[in-house]
Amino acid sequence: MAPVSKRLLAEVEALQAQNELIIVYALNRRRRRRNRRMWVRQIFLDRAVDGDFHNLFAKLRAGDTALFYNFVRMSPQQFDFLESLVKPLIQVQETPLRESLSSAERLAITLRFLASGNSYQSLAYSFRVGKSTISQLVPEVCIAIWKVLKPRVLRQPDHRQLKAIADEFMWKWNFPNCVGAIDGKHIHLDAPPNSGSMYFNYKRSFSINLMASCDAGYRFTSVYIGAFGSESDGGVFSACGLGEIVESAPQTFPSPVALSNNGPELPFVMVADDAFPLKHNLMKPYPGVQPPNTPKRVYNYRLSRARRCIENAFGILCARWRVLRNRMSLLPKNAVAVSAACCCLHNYLMQEGRLPGGYCPPQFGDTTNSAGAVMPGEWRNGTEPLPQIPRQGSNAYSKKASEVRDFFAAYFHGEGSVSWQWV
Repeated sequence: MAPVSKRLLAEVEALQAQNELIIVYALNRRRRRRNRRMWVRQIFLDRAVDGDFHNLFAKLRAGDTALFYNFVRMSPQQFDFLESLVKPLIQVQETPLRESLSSAERLAITLRFLASGNSYQSLAYSFRVGKSTISQLVPEVCIAIWKVLKPRVLRQPDHRQLKAIADEFMWKWNFPNCVGAIDGKHIHLDAPPNSGSMYFNYKRSFSINLMASCDAGYRFTSVYIGAFGSESDGGVFSACGLGEIVESAPQTFPSPVALSNNGPELPFVMVADDAFPLKHNLMKPYPGVQPPNTPKRVYNYRLSRARRCIENAFGILCARWRVLRNRMSLLPKNAVAVSAACCCLHNYLMQEGRLPGGYCPPQFGDTTNSAGAVMPGEWRNGTEPLPQIPRQGSNAYSKKASEVRDFFAAYFHGEGSVSWQWV
């Protein structure tokens, strides 16, 4: 038994020595370790005293509606209604450790980011909220805005609504049977990680595509966001919901109607620029420079007036939501959420009409005078338009599509002519 006892005693002593070494090592590491950083910086602890939401936002809301509008692009009443919609989706649970951000504060931070285009770091300083917190909440709130507003302000129009859109195009822009204008733009990004050339566009920058249609009042009727920047308008159009709408036009559009007593029935159409394919329900200009006062020249001019609607919709969108004018330092999925939220907010605020001092006052978008001349809108002053997506692919089109375009040209040059069209 003696040898066993000695061996056991030796093992115990070795284990004790090992434990002592571990303790010494841990003590030495603790001495060498730098002082631990504070859990929350003092400027963030002072959020309720110095933060923009509790100071500037509250003061503007209480005493200066015009500047409040400039700060978040909407009235206090519109802000409150929007906050009531998104609150169930963005409110976080309170913890005993520290006070969480309210749904109103989260919405205000997001709207200020969209309206100003300021960086997350800049917003962190002004709102006294950590940059990492802002980078997490902004995409979450944008997704919530899209979810609650899309069913309200961006629903696919039915036949009755499409006929109302066509009436508005005829009344405002003198283009009959038109149910929308289509275009596509680039939203610039920093180079996404591990993306190769997928998002690399013809202007040698990284982007996602924003494809949309609108009505005669500069309100979006369909939006498709997220295609790679390397794709063309035609490729994006064919793959997105807008292409499906045009391809299935006999079901999605109202039945054709005649423009004159003796003329043929013409389909309801959308209008686009030369980047898009000519189709039975999608009209584009005749190529090249046409001689003055000819049917093709007049048709191109009348179509260009109707196409100004989507140009204005994008222009007003970017003038109000300046984040779209900057190169976004966001992941593509977050850039999609930001862009989608901006489009929904645009429609939400365009519902009020073109009231003075509002989102789109009377002279902010293009208008026409009594002589039919187009008066450029104020959004064009200092607003760089989003880059156009180039045309690629085939120019082939069907005989039926060509006949529809020729019928429109003949109508504009004959019975449907107006005094200001002779250019």
